[in-house]
Amino acid sequence: MKLEEVNLKTKEAVDYLVQSLESGQSAVLTQYLGAMAKFRNYSFGNIMLIARQKPDATPVAGYRTWTALGRFVRRGEKGIFILAPMVGKGSPSSSNVSRSHLRTSKHSRSRESVQRMQCPR
Repeated sequence: MKLEEVNLKTKEAVDYLVQSLESGQSAVLTQYLGAMAKFRNYSFGNIMLIARQKPDATPVAGYRTWTALGRFVRRGEKGIFILAPMVGKGSPSSSNVSRSHLRTSKHSRSRESVQRMQCPR
């Protein structure tokens, strides 16, 4: 999924929340507030994406994280899309680029979408 698609999904989630509140449906706001309480370490946009795609989501992590924790993901399980966190420092100046920095900065790309798996029960 491309960044534009994720941004579109986030905008749709916010628009849905606004429309629901304007029509007097406070249950939708309660649902989003519950998601914000459950995923307090995530950004507002990622919380909106999680709540819209999977309202009953449990802890969210990538496939490799679940396997590293000794958990298993069932075959055929579908993931939800969120934005990856921005990791690393700003772009290096051209005068002091080191080989090791190029290797690490390759993996810290800005705002890519990633697929996350729901916690297996």
